[in-house]
Amino acid sequence: RAFREAVGLLEYSMLYRWDIRGPRAAEIANRVHSRNIMALKPGEIAYGVVVDDDGFMVDDPTVSLYGPDHVLLVGGTPELGTVIGRETDSQTTVTERRAEFCVLSVQGPRSRELLQSLTGEDLSNAAFAYYTFKPGVRLAGFEVQVNRIGFTAELGFEVVASIADAPALMAAIREAGAP
Repeated sequence: RAFREAVGLLEYSMLYRWDIRGPRAAEIANRVHSRNIMALKPGEIAYGVVVDDDGFMVDDPTVSLYGPDHVLLVGGTPELGTVIGRETDSQTTVTERRAEFCVLSVQGPRSRELLQSLTGEDLSNAAFAYYTFKPGVRLAGFEVQVNRIGFTAELGFEVVASIADAPALMAAIREAGAP
């Protein structure tokens, strides 16, 4: 009910976060992902699937493009890392980073209102389009990345922060959302 009528908060830190860096990072993501990653602009997110050599689905990750040399794939299975690893070379690093970051999903028709109360960053539709992300946002006093994305069929955001900040950040979001 909260997700349909107000706002809800979920913690999704268990998702794998495959950080790909190197001169071919975007090309590698493009080789494994069903979407055309090369058509993305920095700051955009794509959702799609990754399949194995037999065409069976491995995962349905999102891809965040920071630039041609830095891409992040977020998905639910460790096998995704194996698929990515087959495409890498000596100039590319692939690091699984979920132990470093929390992911707080703020979803529902009042999610923007709640997050806007905790930041001076413009989170309006005009300033923050769907399937984009903003790193370096100050939210409730913490430096976070905010992703304009959701999976509840309602307005939604993901807040990505240092795992050390997770308890205090989650408490701040809950407190601001209590009304």
